[in-house]
Amino acid sequence: MLLTNRRHRLLFAASAGMELAWMLPYLLLFIRAWVMRADPETVAALGTGPTNAALLGLVTAPAVAVFTIFWLVMLLYMLVMDLLNRSLVETPLRELILVAAIMATALLCVRFLLYPSAPPADMRRLSNFFSALFNFPQGRRPELAVLLVNFLLWFRVASLTGRELSFFNVGLRFRLGLLLSILGGGLLNRFAPASRPNGLVYLLIFFAFGLVAAALARMDEKALRSPESRGATLPWPRFWEMLGAAGLTLGGAWALARFYTPAAIRTVLGWFSPLWNLLGAAAGYLLLGVAWLLTPIMEAVIAYLRRLLEQAGLFDELNQQQAPLELPSAGELSQVDVAQFLNQWPAVRYGLVVLGLALALGIIRLFMHRRTAQRMANEVEEYGAEQPHGGDNLLRKALDTLRNWGDLIRRYGVGTQLLAAVSVQNIYANVGRLARGRGHPRPPSQPPDEYLPALMQAFPDRAEQLRRITDAYMRVEYGEHPVTAGELEQLRADFRAVQQAPEVESEGKEEIG
Repeated sequence: MLLTNRRHRLLFAASAGMELAWMLPYLLLFIRAWVMRADPETVAALGTGPTNAALLGLVTAPAVAVFTIFWLVMLLYMLVMDLLNRSLVETPLRELILVAAIMATALLCVRFLLYPSAPPADMRRLSNFFSALFNFPQGRRPELAVLLVNFLLWFRVASLTGRELSFFNVGLRFRLGLLLSILGGGLLNRFAPASRPNGLVYLLIFFAFGLVAAALARMDEKALRSPESRGATLPWPRFWEMLGAAGLTLGGAWALARFYTPAAIRTVLGWFSPLWNLLGAAAGYLLLGVAWLLTPIMEAVIAYLRRLLEQAGLFDELNQQQAPLELPSAGELSQVDVAQFLNQWPAVRYGLVVLGLALALGIIRLFMHRRTAQRMANEVEEYGAEQPHGGDNLLRKALDTLRNWGDLIRRYGVGTQLLAAVSVQNIYANVGRLARGRGHPRPPSQPPDEYLPALMQAFPDRAEQLRRITDAYMRVEYGEHPVTAGELEQLRADFRAVQQAPEVESEGKEEIG
């Protein structure tokens, strides 16, 4: 994502902006409904009037400022998710870090959105967050609304990180987001008149980021698949040209929209008013003539149907009055006061909160697991020619994994040497994954020693470490030479050094053609 090459960074950032531009009108409508539908007596009792006003201020704030804040927050969440995906942290520590990140960001959002005038070190009001979370039956608290919006942002970030940003997918998301943006902007202008210009501004922001995302996706696809391109990093002149083209497109559309107004349309149509009057008079006389011709036929049909209904006796049945149904009064219906029940049973209330948080974490973890599964699937070693894609790929991969384990057990037995061999394979696979993220993937069937120069380009100043990792992998994979505990510790230190290697942007390569 954000830690890959420049083209991928810009593509993910533009996709996040496109996603956020159509989401914001709906989020602001949710915030407005949350605040406006709060019970005034409850607001007075809880003292949430100032925080409700601060939250409602987002709806009427300038659209560019609101979008910029949310976009930077979304990019920060993407960076955290990217670091978590690259850290190779295993379950359950991974889930604990994710829960801590969600709760910490929710607390920070509550602190800076609802209490902006408080001193920087004042954290006393953060207790209201936990009170709103575990005592939600008391009423609509703004802290709970901020928590829901924060979770939605994390959910969309998890979805975005697990999505393949190909040109086809970006184009599909652009078309779907365009419909949602038009609908959301219209609803925002309709139900929030004070922020009426913002709906159009969010639509323009969506177009700006959508055009940039589509252009970058096309460049990325061409860089990876075109035989005339080497997959070079996006040059800055090409990037500014792309931004200029998007700006000209939006500027032309804006100028056309300024001319194509109802007043201008009425003016143009007014030029042809004599023609419209003539055509209207002719159409009126034509309709009157058709009605005059059809009047006898319609009267005959109505008279015939009336005789049929009178003979069947249907008019008599329709004139009979039926007794109205007697419904029980409102006092006779038993009602269950859910809020009172939850207030009397705190254990049930806390259990519902914990269940909701667990469900939210499970949804985000599902998207992260899908992304991890895709990444691990790409790390599978392929020997010989590529196999055709068929319905038995999953079974073939399982058999290959079992065959690999059987071969390792046959050569190294069951013990520490087997575990060391598996660790070496994992280290080499992770190095290949990191190199792929930097634009140096390993082609199928390429031997590790021939792939070593590409690794050295991906990780500068790490030639010695990469050579040791490659040699150990070839010893384990193609020979029967075990790896000692000391060598394994050295390989792990080499892998940490490779992870910390700075990424060099290839400015001098051929531009994307």
